[in-house]
Amino acid sequence: MAKKNERGPNLRAATVARVNQLVKTGLTKAGAFEKISAETGRAKDAVQMLYYRAIRAAKGAPKAAAKAAPARAARRKAASRGFTPKASGPAPAPVVAPKAKPARRRRRAARKAAPRTSPVAQSGEFPGLLNGIASAINALLKHVEKTVEENKTLQAQAQRLRAITSLLRGR
Repeated sequence: MAKKNERGPNLRAATVARVNQLVKTGLTKAGAFEKISAETGRAKDAVQMLYYRAIRAAKGAPKAAAKAAPARAARRKAASRGFTPKASGPAPAPVVAPKAKPARRRRRAARKAAPRTSPVAQSGEFPGLLNGIASAINALLKHVEKTVEENKTLQAQAQRLRAITSLLRGR
């Protein structure tokens, strides 16, 4: 019996495509991860991990790993055949790396820089953000109107209490 969460060869690509599709409809990435999680039965974190691993893989391997990979593959291939290099003939000339530029010294910032955020307009969350701000402003206006009404009621009650107090004191 196959597991529901079995991984197919195109799972990462399918996850990226589905997340992009849901984001275009107006969902946030977090919302898209939750929806895909509910659809597939995978944990939200697992869906998120698949998405970001696919994105990193699409960008390519890090430079150091990419440079070392061909040499490493050649060594593995030679080792699998039982080949060990022998020192025969003159030794090859050592390869000298080009001189690196001296590192620039930087002054430390007095305080931490503000975290970089992606522009909201580019992330596709702008309409949702505006709707949230509008609803918050409407709620605030209702609260202010209610407070003004209560304040009028309290002032009228205070005036009545002053009148009662003055009658009791005989003034």
